Amino acid sequence: MVELDVVWSVLGSLFETKEHQSCSTHIHISIEDGWSLQNLKQLAKGWIYFEGEIMAAMPKSRRECEWARPNCSQEYEPRYDAANEMVRLYQEALDQTSFSPLFKYIDDSKSIDELIARVAPERCLSWNLQNMRNKCKTVEFRRPPQSRDAGDCKHWLAFSLSIVQWALAADFDNESTLENPRDFEGTLQQVAENLGIMDSLREFDDLKEDAEQPMSLHESLRTMKKKMEKGSLGETL
Repeated sequence: MVELDVVWSVLGSLFETKEHQSCSTHIHISIEDGWSLQNLKQLAKGWIYFEGEIMAAMPKSRRECEWARPNCSQEYEPRYDAANEMVRLYQEALDQTSFSPLFKYIDDSKSIDELIARVAPERCLSWNLQNMRNKCKTVEFRRPPQSRDAGDCKHWLAFSLSIVQWALAADFDNESTLENPRDFEGTLQQVAENLGIMDSLREFDDLKEDAEQPMSLHESLRTMKKKMEKGSLGETL
């Protein structure tokens, strides 16, 4: 991840990074030989299994963000009936502490399009699979907050890659072998250690505080427009 240090060094020498809750970090993930249907099924089971823990590791603003809504814990519009069935099975899994019916529902997907319809029918979700339908062919993880420096970028990369690696290797057919969700942080640390990126993974509690709220870019543009309409912009420049 040396390239990130170079990029942020250049950015830091030329610009000042302002913190705001409206900003975020999106991670695009590809794997060797490309994403197969089976790979995507594994990943979907993984993010669903750890949904509550992934959400809890985020600052409050990202848990309530309309541009990165949770894939499995909120109902969709009625036209997304396959995804709403997934949400129903997720709630049932939490109530009965067994994910087997939900995992079977995912496994029953016969194509990538059918899987997308069941677990990620829209783009503005925590895990976006819409790029499987175009040349990009990446999985996009949209939930992380704004990165303010290279360390933030490295953490969210390590966080995302560790989830993916764990999901691809997990034996979801034997639910009793899966790690306890309450040990989510320890699980990611172990995976990150195996991947050689443990140094980039920060303590979760250090990342849950939201930034103070300066005026956002959109608010600044609206204010500027109003001043231009009143003819008073020149007085402030």
